[in-house]
Amino acid sequence: MIIPLLEEIGKLWESGKIRVTHEHFAVSVLRTFLGSLIDNNLNPPNSPKILATTPEGFLHELGALIAALYAMDFGWNAIFLGANLPAEEISAAARANDVNAILLSFVYPEDDPRAGKQLRKLRKYVGHDMHILISGQSAIGYLKYIE
Repeated sequence: MIIPLLEEIGKLWESGKIRVTHEHFAVSVLRTFLGSLIDNNLNPPNSPKILATTPEGFLHELGALIAALYAMDFGWNAIFLGANLPAEEISAAARANDVNAILLSFVYPEDDPRAGKQLRKLRKYVGHDMHILISGQSAIGYLKYIE
């Protein structure tokens, strides 16, 4: 229900039927609501942990937040860090929280030249034993950087 709503908001904004302020307000309300769901996690403390965020240059965080909620539905404890984090910060947070996986959301842009470098750095920092998952409508364009 949330994803179609976000798509509709995007279409309304693109068509000029709503203003940027309307879009930002709607996203703010959704972020607060979805964040409260993460705060009310009912999974056992010893469940596997996943860290969800967007890499540097990616400002649309709701995809990461929604993916974190999906992970919780499958028994994971999710840590949501928001948007636009450099590889160094993601890896530091992953180590500090002893996570089992990192989930990155790529919504827009589809071809950020920094993303490949950031993904290679992240892999170097966390090693090959850490699972790095990517999601979002632009994820396919970044698969080539995931080892």
